[in-house]
Amino acid sequence: MSQDKYIERHQENIEVLREQVRERKEEILSKIDVNELLRNPSEYLQKIGTDFYADNSDKIKASINSGEKLANKILKTTDDTDKNEKS
Repeated sequence: MSQDKYIERHQENIEVLREQVRERKEEILSKIDVNELLRNPSEYLQKIGTDFYADNSDKIKASINSGEKLANKILKTTDDTDKNEKS
């Protein structure tokens, strides 16, 4: 498979994950309790951030894994191309 196809597939995977995170972000933002936020902004925002990470850590890890796989495939195809050119 060409590097272009690997990159295209990676971008499609990342877009799916990005949309899932956006949807979850909107859910969290719609549930913000303004009174609680004003009572203790730092603590409340810390809780929201922690909840957001907990809900999306699998997507974040999947994005990292997808990037690593893409890099490995590109490096492999580059190495294969270099070997073929030297032959």
